Amino acid sequence: LDDRLAAIRLLGLGDAKTARRVFPELLDTRQPTAVQLAVLQAMAGFLDRPVAGEIVVRWKAMSPSVRREAIEVLFSRPEGIETLIGAIESRSLAASEIDLARLHQLQTHSNPAVRGRAQKIVDSGALPSRDRAQVVATFRPALEIAGNRERGREVFAKTCATCHQAEGRGIDVGPNLATVANRSGEDLLVHILDPNREVAPNFVNYNVATAEGRVISGIITDESAGAIVVKRSEGATDVIPREQIEGVASTGVSLMPEGLEKGLSVQDFADLIAFIRSIGARAN
Repeated sequence: LDDRLAAIRLLGLGDAKTARRVFPELLDTRQPTAVQLAVLQAMAGFLDRPVAGEIVVRWKAMSPSVRREAIEVLFSRPEGIETLIGAIESRSLAASEIDLARLHQLQTHSNPAVRGRAQKIVDSGALPSRDRAQVVATFRPALEIAGNRERGREVFAKTCATCHQAEGRGIDVGPNLATVANRSGEDLLVHILDPNREVAPNFVNYNVATAEGRVISGIITDESAGAIVVKRSEGATDVIPREQIEGVASTGVSLMPEGLEKGLSVQDFADLIAFIRSIGARAN
C-alpha cells in the first residue's frame, strides 16, 4: 500500500496524460480508502471540467470519508464547483447528498452566477431544513432510552472517526472525545447535531485562496513567517507558502459539518452518547 500511495503522488506530479487515464479507475470502492483519498488529492492538482466530471459520476459509490475529500477537491476550483452544481441541476446528483454547509456556502460565493444557481437549488425545496433546533428535538428521545456502548463504538467509527479520536481509534483533527466524556447527554446531543451553535476558535473553518486558483478549506493548525498549515477531515494537511496565498477568510462555521444525523436512528444516537460518556470512566 505504501508503494502504491507513493506512486500515486509521483504520477500526480508528473505525467498528467497518464494520470488522467489511470486515476479515475482507482476511484472504486474495491480499492483501499487510502488509495481513493490519495488519488483525489492528486487530481486536485490538475482539476478541470473533465476531471471533475469523473469525480461526480462516481459520487454515489463513494463512502462518507471519500466523499468529504471529493467535495474538498471539487470546491477547490471553479470548474469543480460548476460541474457539481450542474449535476445537481440535472438531478443526476441529489442536493441532499451534499453537506448543507457546503451548499449554503455557494449562496455566498464571490461569483454572482454561482450564487444565483445555488439560490435556485435552495428555493426548489431540494434541501432539508436547516432548522437545527428541530433536528435536536427529533433526536432528543435518545436521552430517554438505554444506549449500548459497543454499538456506539461502531457508530463512532462510521460517523466520527474521520475527525475525532477515541480509545486510540480515529484521526486527530477535532477534539479527542475523551475531553468531552464528562459532558451531559443533552450537551453532547446538541453539539453533535448543531455544531455551529458554539464553535471553539481553533476549530473554525477557513478558506485559503492560492495564486494558482485553488481554494483550500480546513482549520489552521500552525503558521509561521513563511507558511500556514491547513488541516481537514481525514487528517489531510496542506502547507501553503505565504507568497502563494491570495486571501484567507474565516467561514464562521465549524469544520464539523451539519447533517451528521443522516442515516442514523434515535437508537444510534443513544448508543453513541453511551460510548462517549463511558470513555472517561474506563480511562479512570
